[in-house]
Amino acid sequence: MRVRKRDGHEESFDELRLQDALARALRAGGADDVWARQFRECVLLQCGDREVADAAVLAEACDAVLRRFGCADAADAYRAYRDAERTARAALRVHVPEAGGPRSAPWDRARLQLTLQRDRYLERAVARLVARRVERRLVSMGQRHVTGRLVAALSDNECRVLGLAHGAVGAERIGPERRHLRAWLGGDCLPAEGVPAVGPEQADVRPLLGAELLAAFAVEELLPSSAVDARDAGRIEFLGLGEWLRPLVMRVRPHEGEAAEAFWTRVGEAAGRAAEVQVEVHRADGDGLHAEAPRWLARGGARLRLQTDDPGLALAWAEAGLWPALGAQGWDAADAAQRAALAACGQATLRWSPRAATQRGELLHGAAAVNLARAAADAGAWGEREFLEQASESARAAAGGLAKLLERACAGARPHAQLLPAGLADALRTLFPEPAALESRTRPLMLALRERFEIALRRAGLRADPGRPPRADGVGTRLADRDGLPGAPSLALGWQSAPLPFAASVRAGLAAAPWLEFPLDQVHGAPWAELLRPRPAARGR
Repeated sequence: MRVRKRDGHEESFDELRLQDALARALRAGGADDVWARQFRECVLLQCGDREVADAAVLAEACDAVLRRFGCADAADAYRAYRDAERTARAALRVHVPEAGGPRSAPWDRARLQLTLQRDRYLERAVARLVARRVERRLVSMGQRHVTGRLVAALSDNECRVLGLAHGAVGAERIGPERRHLRAWLGGDCLPAEGVPAVGPEQADVRPLLGAELLAAFAVEELLPSSAVDARDAGRIEFLGLGEWLRPLVMRVRPHEGEAAEAFWTRVGEAAGRAAEVQVEVHRADGDGLHAEAPRWLARGGARLRLQTDDPGLALAWAEAGLWPALGAQGWDAADAAQRAALAACGQATLRWSPRAATQRGELLHGAAAVNLARAAADAGAWGEREFLEQASESARAAAGGLAKLLERACAGARPHAQLLPAGLADALRTLFPEPAALESRTRPLMLALRERFEIALRRAGLRADPGRPPRADGVGTRLADRDGLPGAPSLALGWQSAPLPFAASVRAGLAAAPWLEFPLDQVHGAPWAELLRPRPAARGR
């Protein structure tokens, strides 16, 4: 059996470590620790034959076994220790000197691990071990505020204890160093040798380090303090923060009469000019190039998102593993066999947007997500006014941060930007615990949110873009990790008002959302799918 930690890392299960934890709990509860070995076997039996067990599942199993055999005091001590460790870890802040004065940031073990990999050339598993030992030592000290110099000294000490390479403590900061950033932005390159590799194929981490350095530079040097504080608190998160020097999305559509070969040549050229290229092909031609070209571009490293109104083309893309979006018109025009095949692939979505959504531009320069679940948790049930005020405050912080980034990136006058809702379904369930209120208040609340998002962007000098957003890239997971709320490990991004769409939420979305996107395997055969059929345009008098 392997154990999955809270950061997603898996490691081999250590029976002696579990036995030691049980023995310490028994001693803390005033019981004899001679039973620790037998209790360990009971925990293993309770876990069954699973190959991977979450650390939280093992903890619950230990608690249950201790209570079952009359060791309630030991179980309480075991739970109290874990709760105290979790609380101390969440309250820990690291203070570092900056040019504009000292600033603090929440403790981030993953950041220390990356620093050890890069600066001390430690393997990933070893760097994780050192970072974990430093974290345990800081938690056991009971301190809430520590300096970056202390963290660096503890890291050096743990390396000495483990017999690893160590050095004098000279850095005030734990994270990307300014000299590395200057070398990267100045056109120099990091060393070709000695840089750690990650993954089963030992991929080069220098591109990842470049994104990490640019993101750190944006947070430390560019973003306003209101945006940094909101981001640290898990209220907002920026999409593509490590690629802020170029547009987030470039949309490419065929010109009238343009040949397929010329069109896909333009797509290939656009791949290096934006973080993501969104390709929109309304109808495919007969030579098959539209179906084959995306596969070759994706193999070459191009980051593509595909959208079409042609169900046959969408099916060809889905069968090639490319995750296309089929427009509502294309789904309506598809025959029964095409619909069944698209749903069976499990790699296609239905894309809906109102006819009036024409403000989208060729470029989407930046985007940020606003944590609505956190705002709703702070406002409480029926606190709609307080919720909107907090959401507006977060939207203003996000829009201000985007404006500063895009100004530095020379994006031009009034660049296009997006604010995306994160955790909308969780927020609605918190605000409106009664089903009748949830159904009646969803549409007005979504309209109010859209208005506040657009006002925040407009006041920041940005232009709201209602087009398809870029990939989230773990934004929902980072928000859920920072906001401190219990529940799911990730927040859903988008205007869908329920985890699984149903008729009422679809109606609310069609009336209030700038776009909706559903997995086709959920749409196929659903009774509410008729709501997504395109309506004929009204004729003027």
